[in-house]
Amino acid sequence: MLTIYSCDLALQENFEFVPEVDLSNPYDEISALDFIQSRIFLTDKGNLDGDELDYMAAAIKRVGMESKYSGSDTSRTYLLLNNSAFTGGGDIVDIVTGSPEVMEGESPDEVMARVDVDILRTVLEYHIVTSFVAQVPTLFEFGVNYIFYFSDFNPR
Repeated sequence: MLTIYSCDLALQENFEFVPEVDLSNPYDEISALDFIQSRIFLTDKGNLDGDELDYMAAAIKRVGMESKYSGSDTSRTYLLLNNSAFTGGGDIVDIVTGSPEVMEGESPDEVMARVDVDILRTVLEYHIVTSFVAQVPTLFEFGVNYIFYFSDFNPR
């Protein structure tokens, strides 16, 4: 026995798919320092957020490199160090102060007050790449952590 079914729906109209993705650089009009300063705030519990840039802002201020992070120079890329890089796995606090200790309630500015300024400046300068790396479209996904590997860095 043979059964045949049919459908009386009309064919779908042709359409052109236009993605709703904006590939323009959302940070094209602000300096690195402006971006860093926009990422300084505490969590709901009043703690520093590991992904934010409180220590980075305090470090730049401590060594007087504000002018290097200001302006619209596109011939360099800044690899920004979040709070966790300073106090966690990257442990930059240990590198620049000689001690991994951050006292309870000690602010990033207070920690930076006890650093070796020359070592801290070297660390910050090391994280400035003297060529432009565009977030979009070179790094194909926005908001994703990219890991850059460098060889044999030891400022001591």
